[in-house]
Amino acid sequence: NVSESALADAVGEPVAGLDDIAIDTPMAPKLLGGLVAALIIDDALAATFIADSAVGVEDTMYRREYVAAIFKELKARGKKGAAAYAADGGVDVAGLLAGDPEFDSPLAEFLEKSGLKELA
Repeated sequence: NVSESALADAVGEPVAGLDDIAIDTPMAPKLLGGLVAALIIDDALAATFIADSAVGVEDTMYRREYVAAIFKELKARGKKGAAAYAADGGVDVAGLLAGDPEFDSPLAEFLEKSGLKELA
């Protein structure tokens, strides 16, 4: 049986390197997001891991893709809605996914295009 701490460390390592990994593997944010969501759904990771891991991703685009992939999967297959997982994990969606207005689309627009407007 793997502890949640060991799992968080193992999954957190590639997430922390997402800025570099995504350059060579553009699907990495979505793939890692799907993995994290599955682990949260199976109660192997706490929902707090979403924000804890995403904070280290510097590039707004990659951070948004990673977090959106998690919430899309939670919404599709989870035991409750995406907003409930965000609340359980104490995820400040606006703070976590806010971008530079000069370069990034407005957050509400991004969430709506991602099918996650309930998080706006």
